[in-house]
This record gives sequence, C-alpha cells and structure tokens, in this order.
Amino acid sequence: MTRGSAGALISEQGKSTVIAPYPVTAVDSNGAGDAFAGAFLYGLSQGWPLTACGRLAAKISAQVVSQFGPRLAQTQYTQILAELDLP
Repeated sequence: MTRGSAGALISEQGKSTVIAPYPVTAVDSNGAGDAFAGAFLYGLSQGWPLTACGRLAAKISAQVVSQFGPRLAQTQYTQILAELDLP
C-alpha cells in the first residue's frame, strides 16, 4: 500500500514491512502510482525480496514526483539502481 510522503507498507502472510520514503520536493504527482507499481513488479520479475522491490518502487516514484512528467530517462534508472545496490 502506498502512503505518499509516509512511504509504503508491504504485507505478506500476516507480516507487514514499512518501506521508508525518499524525501523529495513534490512537483508533479502524475504517474507516481504507475511508476511505483511498475518498479515493484520489475523487482518481483527479477526474483528480488519484497523489501528490495519496495525500496526500488519508493525511489522510482519519488524521482517521478520530483520532476514534471512521469517518465524517467534511462540514465536515471541506471543511477537509481546503482545507488540502491539491490540484488
């Protein structure tokens, strides 16, 4: 469940995990939910743990809301993946 500036909450088999937000100055929230879902599903498709999926999704959606327009450049994706050091 996304919670805006409060991050996200992932629940599985009765266990909940809070995904911390990445603080940004919001400029345009269009596409943030889609970006979160897409990034989370990408992580799942790679076999990542749910917490890693959530961290990627939170970071991607934070980047989206910090700019005008919902699309990120390939260089932004590459930089985010390097910063997060995910599986």
